[in-house]
Amino acid sequence: VLENSKRVWLHVDNHTEGRFEPVFRDYIETLGQPIMETFGARVRLWKPEDGVFPHVPYQGGDLGAY
Repeated sequence: VLENSKRVWLHVDNHTEGRFEPVFRDYIETLGQPIMETFGARVRLWKPEDGVFPHVPYQGGDLGAY
């Protein structure tokens, strides 16, 4: 979707916590720019100039595979 679109609207609600892995959820919640936030939901707009991989702050705890 990001490769073929000029704009992508993301609607993120609080119910995504149990549906996705934490890394993917953090990616979606930081992708694009925040437009509106309401009770339990956020609307974000992604444009190509925002980039594909937003920076998610490292919070520690993941040692990776050995």
